[in-house]
Amino acid sequence: MATTEIRIISNIIGLEGASGKGLKVKLIPYPKEEIGVFSIFRLFLKSFSCDYIILNFNSFDFFVLAFFKLIFFFNRCRLVTLDLFLIQPENFKERFSRLIKILLLKKAYRFLVYSRNNEGYEIHYRIPGEKFVYVPYKVNALNLIQRTATTDGGYIFCGGKSRRDFNALFDAVRDNRLPVKVVTVDNRELQRHGSFLDEKAAPNNVEIVRHDGTVEKFVEVMAGARMVVIPIKKDIITQAGIAVYLMAMALKKCVMISSGPGVDDVLPDGAALIVPPGDVTELRRALERLYHDAAERERIAVAGYNYAASLKGIISMQDAIENFIYDDFIAWKNLPLPEKI
Repeated sequence: MATTEIRIISNIIGLEGASGKGLKVKLIPYPKEEIGVFSIFRLFLKSFSCDYIILNFNSFDFFVLAFFKLIFFFNRCRLVTLDLFLIQPENFKERFSRLIKILLLKKAYRFLVYSRNNEGYEIHYRIPGEKFVYVPYKVNALNLIQRTATTDGGYIFCGGKSRRDFNALFDAVRDNRLPVKVVTVDNRELQRHGSFLDEKAAPNNVEIVRHDGTVEKFVEVMAGARMVVIPIKKDIITQAGIAVYLMAMALKKCVMISSGPGVDDVLPDGAALIVPPGDVTELRRALERLYHDAAERERIAVAGYNYAASLKGIISMQDAIENFIYDDFIAWKNLPLPEKI
């Protein structure tokens, strides 16, 4: 069977030259750095001769492209987003912005997401459930993790930047004196991801390590921890913490994380200790119990490691994205199904 070409504009690594099911991807790379509206429009013009635009974690550019599709409604290129970041509107400005976004979100063909529970998006942004396509996330920095030695340094690791509830963690360990190391970026970067860390609010048993976002220091401190805790804010509508909990699991660390999208709807039983978001009392109790229970930490760490290993690094994520493209394109163009071998 002759190979059919799929023309895609995307910033997703690994799509160039991808092939399967009688199809081959011809990629027009989307810039990874920030670009202006005029540059986005030039790329949009190229989409008239393409089949898909697929953007990974780039909300601003996505909404600009959706606006162009609203104006140029005859453009048949399918707009797809991976890991689109949306917030639950809380004030007048955010509620007004939500109305505009609802209109623009209608121009998206599909939403590739790392969570199975997307009710928040469906309720607040009126996105039909059938538009969501689940793809498994990957273990970041897997090669670095595999060559990193792990130890039990006696401290609890907390890290990351998206929608983190650092204050809940501080309150949970303020009186029990459990040693904690928090590794994160500066507040300017944190605020872009819905978080903030007030160092003055941290008790004396919490050490704050600010870093430049590079992964080496992050993995180094995590590898020396007794366990990993990821406190997530209450009432969020999108996934948070997936990248960190998978890295921790790949390091064979016991993980405790707040319930939410991308957590209890994705993780198998026993792979992490899941606690209610925003519940300081329960977080304190769980931390104290787990910190002193080596057997339970080991059980959770083994189950978590097995899950992280099953994702096979970036391969499962790439396969899921590519299979979505192939299957959707075959159905769209009414192509014959590939012969099974």
